[in-house]
Amino acid sequence: MYLSQVASMADDTRETDKRQDQPDEEAALSARLQRLGTRLQQKSRPSENGSGPRSGADTSALAKGFRLSTELVAGVLVGAGIGWLLDRFLGISPWGLIVFLLLGFVAGVLNVMRAAGVVRDNR
Repeated sequence: MYLSQVASMADDTRETDKRQDQPDEEAALSARLQRLGTRLQQKSRPSENGSGPRSGADTSALAKGFRLSTELVAGVLVGAGIGWLLDRFLGISPWGLIVFLLLGFVAGVLNVMRAAGVVRDNR
């Protein structure tokens, strides 16, 4: 009986300590959230001197990435299509597809390199 009273008394003191610490922790958390909110507002607001985030550059880079990937995929698909057609009409079953798939890949890589500006265009 004595041990149960001691345990319940110890639990009571822990609970009151927790209840007393809780408002301080909530106030600190609220202050941190307030500071974070003001910092986010400052970062999201466009700056007056023009050094803010440039959304035009991001969309341009995204468009260039899509163009480059489309160039590569189109080259491979066209090569595979021509090879498959040659296989069907000439009866040279795997060889036309294999050769023109490789040629399509090479053409796609060349187109990507030209579009990226790595290789100069012959024109």
